[in-house]
Amino acid sequence: MTARAARLGLAVLIATPLARGQTAPVPAQPIPALSGPAPGERPRRPDEDVHRARRMLAEILGLAAGLAAGGIVGGGLGCLANTRDCALGAAEGAVAVAIFTAPLGVFTAGSLMRGNGGYGWTLLGGVAGFGLGLALAAPINNSTAQAVLLSFFPIVGMIASYEVTSDGVAPRESPTMGTSVLPALALTSTGGTFGAAGTF
Repeated sequence: MTARAARLGLAVLIATPLARGQTAPVPAQPIPALSGPAPGERPRRPDEDVHRARRMLAEILGLAAGLAAGGIVGGGLGCLANTRDCALGAAEGAVAVAIFTAPLGVFTAGSLMRGNGGYGWTLLGGVAGFGLGLALAAPINNSTAQAVLLSFFPIVGMIASYEVTSDGVAPRESPTMGTSVLPALALTSTGGTFGAAGTF
């Protein structure tokens, strides 16, 4: 009886605070972190900015290659199309073809450096940059300044458009398991066996 009374008294003492309107303590909830990527946002890698800078340098080299290819191909076609004035035809053909090969060079170089920007946006960025440079060069009477403006803004427009439409660094594709067959040799106390082993 003594032990049962003690247990009953302990139960009454525990239940008394709840009967007086007091609530049981609520465990503390963790405070969500104020920093870090938002839900659904891809975490930023520390080396992403360095890789982006290298990719932009490669895009400049690709742009130069695209301009050279456009000049050679377009110049040759323009000269053939305008046999009366080969120089004028070559200049017109080079400009017409380079409009498409220059952003193609940026797009190709960026894709080789694991970028995933779009060629169409790169082309539109170059056209928009040329329009901006043309608007700024119109009131200027200096031909050198006009040439700089008409060259600088299309380059910036193409590279910026590619980088804006590129989602950082594209992940590397994991290698897929294919069929592999190799010769196999097994030696035993009674002799040996020779065959083939592979994965499928």
